[in-house]
Amino acid sequence: MDSTLGSTIEKIKREEQNKEAKLKARRELEAAKASSERSLREIISQTKKLQQDKEELVKRTDELGAHVAIQKIRRDALLSQFTFSKKELAELRIKYDLAISEVQDLRSDFCKAVYELSDECDIWSLLTKPSTEALPRVITKKPLETNEQALINECRLKSALERRRKAITERDRLKSEPETGEEFIR
Repeated sequence: MDSTLGSTIEKIKREEQNKEAKLKARRELEAAKASSERSLREIISQTKKLQQDKEELVKRTDELGAHVAIQKIRRDALLSQFTFSKKELAELRIKYDLAISEVQDLRSDFCKAVYELSDECDIWSLLTKPSTEALPRVITKKPLETNEQALINECRLKSALERRRKAITERDRLKSEPETGEEFIR
């Protein structure tokens, strides 16, 4: 019995060890499964985030591409305007040079005409000859006052003197009043 008992105990120990090994394997499997599920969720969230980032980058790239295209169009327009202005400047320089040469030709023609005229006429003597003609001196007299104007002026003078006399008396009266009271405030 000893051997059956020992074999039964060993058998039970093996069964327990097998159960513990199976339980441990099951726990490890569940832990690995949970870790795998967690990793899978993280990967899915990172994938979604990367997808959103990709969409944003594509959108931004499209915007930048449109901006680059607009800037190229502006650059081309400015270059064409610059070349047009450059051609116009060259044309204006040519016109300017022609106008200057025409002005110089006209000046030389005028100078030549003046020299010819001065050779034909004795202008020098006209320029240096003093003038002896005197201008007459005009003296203007004031018209004499008429009687009506004299009367009007006399009336004005009298009224002005009367106003002056009244102003002086008012000033003297105000000076004699006290510096306080109703009159002072007025």
